[in-house]
Amino acid sequence: MDYIIANQPFTAVLNIPESKSADTVTYKVYKASNGSLFVQGNALYVAGISWKVTFTPDALDTYIVEVNDQ
Repeated sequence: MDYIIANQPFTAVLNIPESKSADTVTYKVYKASNGSLFVQGNALYVAGISWKVTFTPDALDTYIVEVNDQ
């Protein structure tokens, strides 16, 4: 489990099985407290099957990151 700090950038590196650098991996971040979509965008390729997602939480909450390899 990673911890966030409100108004500070948060970065998660996620492994996406069978992904390749040429893929487009998108993400959506939801707030668990109310299920609302907080932010969405494209993940950045790191290496191998690893992708980076960065967002800046605006409040203390639990955030759910959903990724999709298109």
